[in-house]
Amino acid sequence: MHYGHGWIAGKDGKRWHPSHSQSELLKGLKTKPPKSSGFLIIRIVHFIIKGVKHVTR
Repeated sequence: MHYGHGWIAGKDGKRWHPSHSQSELLKGLKTKPPKSSGFLIIRIVHFIIKGVKHVTR
C-alpha cells in the first residue's frame, strides 16, 4: 500500500518515505574539509607576484 508522492506504508502501519533514509545516509558521508586560509593567502600572493612580473616585462 502507498499513500502517494512516494510514501509507503510499513509493516507497523507507519508511513515511510525513501528520501528520509537517503538524507540520513548523506549526512554520514564526509565532505572535503575547506582549504585553510593560509592556502588562499599563498594563492593571492602568487597571483599578485605573477601579475607584477607580467606588467614589468
